Amino acid sequence: MQFSKRLRALRSKSFDSNVLIVAIDADKKTVQERKLQFDDACNAVEIETRTEDDKLLIFIPKRNIETWIKYFDGDIVDEEHDYAHYLNGHESDCYSAADKMAESFSADIFSSRLPALNDAYNEFCSLVSLLNAVSDRDQN
Repeated sequence: MQFSKRLRALRSKSFDSNVLIVAIDADKKTVQERKLQFDDACNAVEIETRTEDDKLLIFIPKRNIETWIKYFDGDIVDEEHDYAHYLNGHESDCYSAADKMAESFSADIFSSRLPALNDAYNEFCSLVSLLNAVSDRDQN
């Protein structure tokens, strides 16, 4: 897993202005189980696991990213069904869903019936708060 290597680089001074964005499908695992895999990868190479000061965003769609694409396309979805073939070779059809996700996440409040998507929104909000705090600190 490249995660621990990328996290170590992110924490170095030469990457101080970077943000690490990680996306991995949960598949049949839970979001928490996937997050624990990232902790395990860090522990395996003896680096500190994720901290609140890491400029890091982890998106873990349950079961796969197509679940979120269908959701933002206005379809009724759940996190148990496999929608992996939703785009069926037409990956560029996801642009409108990505735009709707960005617009929704930019709102002050977002909530869906999909726990993994709510987790992603919380990840996004935490990162925005951290970046704002860093910006405020740098301006003073």
